[in-house]
Amino acid sequence: MTMAKPQARLTAGQKACVCNYHKKNPRIKFEQVGQWAKKKFKLQEAPDRSTIGRIIKQSSRYESLQPHETGLLKAPVIAFKPLEEAMATWILQMEHRKICLSDALIQKQALRLAKMMDIP
Repeated sequence: MTMAKPQARLTAGQKACVCNYHKKNPRIKFEQVGQWAKKKFKLQEAPDRSTIGRIIKQSSRYESLQPHETGLLKAPVIAFKPLEEAMATWILQMEHRKICLSDALIQKQALRLAKMMDIP
């Protein structure tokens, strides 16, 4: 019976660092990026080259991380970008009008906009 190799779980912030490192060193092999990540993040095992390749392929997910998202093990995926943009616009309008927003009010507006956009 073979023992499973321990996984090197990277946070979204660490994945963003991997992408930046690869962007600065585009000719370096994925295995070397994995070794760099092991050393940089003090991991027990280096991430596999396929893992590094997948992280780099999905680099757009990690380009616009907010500070509170860097510790997450998964980057947030925005399913409905138009809804998010409409909500951001609405929130900015409410702030400009100095209207205090509660969680309930924000959720109500999100549901209203989703219904208008035919989002289930």
